Amino acid sequence: FFLPLKHTRPGTRKAMDVIKAEHLKRLREREAGREVFLRPLPLESTVEDVREMVVSKCGEEKVAIDRVKLLKTAGGSLMSAFLTLSSEAEARHCTAQLNGASFGGQVMAASPARNREGLKKAKEPCMFFLEGKCMRGDTCQFAHEKSASEAGGRRLPPCKFF
Repeated sequence: FFLPLKHTRPGTRKAMDVIKAEHLKRLREREAGREVFLRPLPLESTVEDVREMVVSKCGEEKVAIDRVKLLKTAGGSLMSAFLTLSSEAEARHCTAQLNGASFGGQVMAASPARNREGLKKAKEPCMFFLEGKCMRGDTCQFAHEKSASEAGGRRLPPCKFF
């Protein structure tokens, strides 16, 4: 698919990065509120195992799983999963049913996945934006406002050893 790109030449790496970032942003917006984060899971868990466990614990008639993404964390010693369900109500129901449930001999913690788009940006200005070098655009966690006093570039705290 093609998207209109501002200030990029088609076929360049930057253009491909912009396409990917826009696609991921739309995907996160569609999935907001429907994701559940499960941890820890047994290391040998498969997507099919997690699907079966979720259906058995949440009830087959109450849950429709769109996607399961398994993640190994902490140097490969822990496994966790993101579940994308078909509605926010299903996500709330499954979170309540799975939190504290046992799977593979481990007690799981279930919580709504954080929506990065909903996080507030820091009040601190982005030092790279002030220099015109921020590559994160809308996903940057720092403020992108240029005031007259901050237009001079980076504003780092003074060195405490000086």
